[in-house]
Amino acid sequence: MEFVVVDDHGPRTIAEPNGKVLHLKAAPLLTMRDFTGANVTLTENQIVLNVDLDRDGAQRIRQFSKNNVGTKIAFIADGEVIKTAKILDPIQFDGFLVGPLERAKADALADAINKNAGRAACKPE
Repeated sequence: MEFVVVDDHGPRTIAEPNGKVLHLKAAPLLTMRDFTGANVTLTENQIVLNVDLDRDGAQRIRQFSKNNVGTKIAFIADGEVIKTAKILDPIQFDGFLVGPLERAKADALADAINKNAGRAACKPE
């Protein structure tokens, strides 16, 4: 699993579920190595995945989001685009929400993060 910056001129490409091709930066902003855990909650009547980050990952996403409001990021798991989102405000905590998601998908992602958090880096696809 990884979070990657969407870049119209990026060297990596991946198809969204609707078939649209996204161009991505070569290196991910966050990988499984940066995650410390995850859980699923109901937030504002929507199922969301809460992703917690280690100190380095949290610092990286805080700094990036502070300097890149308006930038789009893709959440990718197993070669599939799970969600894309635009940074609306700087992230100020040691984690963030991904959603809305279907409950089964959110649960599966949380389980995978919790089993593998901090262990493995994701390889670019």
